[in-house]
Amino acid sequence: MFRLLKEVYRVRKNISSQSPVPTSMHLNITGKCPCKCWHCEKADDSGGRHVPIISIEKFQVLASQWKCPVLYSGGEPLIHPHWRRVLQSGSELGIDQKMITSGVGFNKLTSNDLMLISRSLTELLISLDSSDGPTHDRLRGVSGLYDQIIDYLGHAPRPVRVWIVHVPPPDWSGVRQVIKLAAELSVGLIVQPYIFSSNFPHLLPLSSSTAVKLQLPELAGRVAARVSELSKVSRDSGVVSNLEEIEQYIFDYYDCSNREAWFGSKVLPRYSCSVPWQQVTIDEFERIQPCVFLRGIPIPNDGDLYHLWRTQALAFRNEIMAGKIWPECHSCSCHFSSNFRNSVLAKPFSNRKGIGVLARKLYMKTRARIGN
Repeated sequence: MFRLLKEVYRVRKNISSQSPVPTSMHLNITGKCPCKCWHCEKADDSGGRHVPIISIEKFQVLASQWKCPVLYSGGEPLIHPHWRRVLQSGSELGIDQKMITSGVGFNKLTSNDLMLISRSLTELLISLDSSDGPTHDRLRGVSGLYDQIIDYLGHAPRPVRVWIVHVPPPDWSGVRQVIKLAAELSVGLIVQPYIFSSNFPHLLPLSSSTAVKLQLPELAGRVAARVSELSKVSRDSGVVSNLEEIEQYIFDYYDCSNREAWFGSKVLPRYSCSVPWQQVTIDEFERIQPCVFLRGIPIPNDGDLYHLWRTQALAFRNEIMAGKIWPECHSCSCHFSSNFRNSVLAKPFSNRKGIGVLARKLYMKTRARIGN
């Protein structure tokens, strides 16, 4: 709880008005991606429908309105037809630009493209599912993709910070080899942990609370021990990673979620979504994504997403301060949402009537420090 309160305080110190503002924007500039990743919901797209993109004009409006760091995502941002103009416009506007990419198209980048990326981005995140080339390409569904990534990291000029983003398999096999590769390439490592086996479409989700109570305690200890071991390997290898945070998260999630309080007393207060205080996500349809605090997918008639987001965030604060309880909360939209929602582990997110009370307790504890 203390760490979350400290983070909320840090974020809110920079807010200059009573209406909350984000400190970052997650912007899906296109919904198109040539990869067929086994764990991604976008891999189900047959490619026959029209795939929207954020126009350069719309991007310029968003960047001018929000004035915060932007993480470009997708789909695959490097196949946006105007990605070069997006980076150039962002630089001209003076915004902090970051990008997460699968690496598709690295082999087609010109020397000018490489220089543009290295000069425009402060961080580049590259997805890598395995340290073994054939395995990575099979999981991504694109032949030769691994070689493109390794060649880029070995020879191209880089942004200030470069990270490998790795989604481990349920048994965490291969992570040690990915850490070794990150050390050889002098990059950081961000591991996206799964939530039990529900993130992966080839594994059956937990179907009953009895299964949760029987399996989670054993799984918690096994996984936490594995992550602790990998965290030490990362430190000893000189690789900056998020494995220590994941170790704590997994222990709390698995160890606490099957207790009498189930999810609310420990896990939710520690890892409650901070979107109204920190980040906004806008998808390729120019919609603000739903989260546990900002309900629904608002589509403003006037196209002013910034104004609508600020209005909703302020309304959220007023509701919490008034002690209102929301009858329903929505889980975040992410790659794993469709699989996760089929699991019993998703139940606390799908209809937790007490979330308003928990959120209000969190807010009240931080109120004295962050002001009104």
